Amino acid sequence: EHRCRIPIPAYPFQRKRCWIDPKSSPVKAQGSTAATAAAGALPVDQWLHTPTWRRGSKSATAVQPDPGNWLVFGQYDHWSEGFTKWLRQRQRHVSFIAVGSRVETANDDYRIDPAVPQDYVRLLEELAEHRGKPERIVHGWAAPVEGPSRVEAFLATQRLGLYTLMYLLKAIVQVWPQDPPTIDVVLPGALHVIGSEPAPQPYLLPIVSFVLSVRQELPHLQIRCVDL
Repeated sequence: EHRCRIPIPAYPFQRKRCWIDPKSSPVKAQGSTAATAAAGALPVDQWLHTPTWRRGSKSATAVQPDPGNWLVFGQYDHWSEGFTKWLRQRQRHVSFIAVGSRVETANDDYRIDPAVPQDYVRLLEELAEHRGKPERIVHGWAAPVEGPSRVEAFLATQRLGLYTLMYLLKAIVQVWPQDPPTIDVVLPGALHVIGSEPAPQPYLLPIVSFVLSVRQELPHLQIRCVDL
């Protein structure tokens, strides 16, 4: 049998050294890392952590809201109307935002379509032009919504809570990218604090996770969850 050699394309890294040499003087571990390395691996019961709450004493002085303009996203319920009234009684300028079918305004009250992202941009641009940037924004649309099934109730809660918060944050970053206002996200019954309250609302947990991720991705944006 006659055989012959056939030239084929060479391997592109043939006879080329492509390894990264280690540093001659490796950086020594410092702080807790060095202590952990010296002590060995942590016990299994110390791998995870459990969030805990510490009860604080009630302030002796009356609580006063921050000065400046406030923007409250509410649903005309007992909490939203009571909080807005409390702010206005203390001479704070409050713009109340309710759910509607399009952008509408009447004095300091607005209505927007929660499913239209551009409505949030239009709202903030109008406020910035006529009333100035709000110092604080209170998002009070996140509340468990009833539905014919658990799936429908979960999706309805996300549409009015999680998705509206996402649209609002995108609009804030677009209108005030360098100096955004402080945001408080009201989540009634989302957290387990003292142990005697009802179990946390599972429909609100995606919103809690979203807020935590925003604080990591946008460290210049001050946002927090407020449980009632």
